[in-house]
Amino acid sequence: MTTDLERRLRSAFEARTSGVRPPAEPVWDAPPTRRAPRLLLPVAAAALIAVLALFLAQLRGGTEPQEPSLALGGVAPVKPAASPTLVFKYDGKPRTKVVEVATNRITGTVEPPPGYTMAGPGAVAVDNRTYFFTVSGRGRRFVARVQVDDRGRPGPAELVARAPRTRDVAAAVPRPAVRPTGRPSAWAEIDAIVPSPDATRLALLLSGADGDAVMVWELRTGTGRMWGGGPEIGALAWTSDGRRVRWAADGVAGDLDPAAAPGRLPAGRAVPPAGDPLGALLLPNGDRLAVRQAGPAMRLVVLPAGPGSVRVLDQWNQSPGSVRLPSVDATGRYALYARRGAEVRIDIHTGRRSPTRLAPLDTLLNMELAYLW
Repeated sequence: MTTDLERRLRSAFEARTSGVRPPAEPVWDAPPTRRAPRLLLPVAAAALIAVLALFLAQLRGGTEPQEPSLALGGVAPVKPAASPTLVFKYDGKPRTKVVEVATNRITGTVEPPPGYTMAGPGAVAVDNRTYFFTVSGRGRRFVARVQVDDRGRPGPAELVARAPRTRDVAAAVPRPAVRPTGRPSAWAEIDAIVPSPDATRLALLLSGADGDAVMVWELRTGTGRMWGGGPEIGALAWTSDGRRVRWAADGVAGDLDPAAAPGRLPAGRAVPPAGDPLGALLLPNGDRLAVRQAGPAMRLVVLPAGPGSVRVLDQWNQSPGSVRLPSVDATGRYALYARRGAEVRIDIHTGRRSPTRLAPLDTLLNMELAYLW
């Protein structure tokens, strides 16, 4: 039952609201309009600026994004092996094999760090168990290190050094009269790696658009010093005490003090030319090892660093097309070379030769083949 009070309230409400129009019916099919957050435009602008800055930095040879870290510190000096028993077989393929010299048995395979590829042969330290090699990744060259156990099984590879910028190499090399055409790479190439006698430093032969340079890299700190401005360098070697880095070109050789201020490479001295298109290998005492060819006649010779005559270690006849430079161990005492289709080991000090069971390398079909020890 409706009371008198309720009727009066309803009448008063209707009298007061009689002039109010009902609200318009909403459009249910249209999507609601959303206002963009106020932070969206500034964030988009900042991202665009960052992309443009990165692009300009790369054009100028700037750093790569997310620079990979290097394995620093904890570098224990190594000791020389009594005699090298392993070789690292490089054939230009993605993996390097570890092989026993006495049996030709493959004991393991060296894998580059994840995300990187092999970029060239490397070098073995005097312990015959530490292997340094060049890898490519992120648009530049790095040096990786692998350590092999007593059974010849390699551990994981780790990055230990990086190539400098091309402009840094150019700063150490006087500008040539004729500049190269085309846009050079932003990063230098690593053409050779030579570990110090204790394997705590590396001597790197670098090449850029302006010429060659020598860098000494400290593995403990991840820093390097660079020297340039000399001739076209063909070989590097450390002295046995690790105090000097020797360098050699065809007809000139010199020494470098790693503790000296970086800059121009010290002037060298005249030495007899290698006398062969293959060039020569530099030994720690300054002598050079070369193969001299005269038709089918081959001679393995030692070219003295100072006065003296050429010392003939071996001579034989074979087809000149399959000749390659020997491989010398890090101590500079033992060499491995091809002789009549076999791999022969020789003691450079005594001239004593001994056969090996290593498979011969056919460098006539693949010039990248090499045994390193």
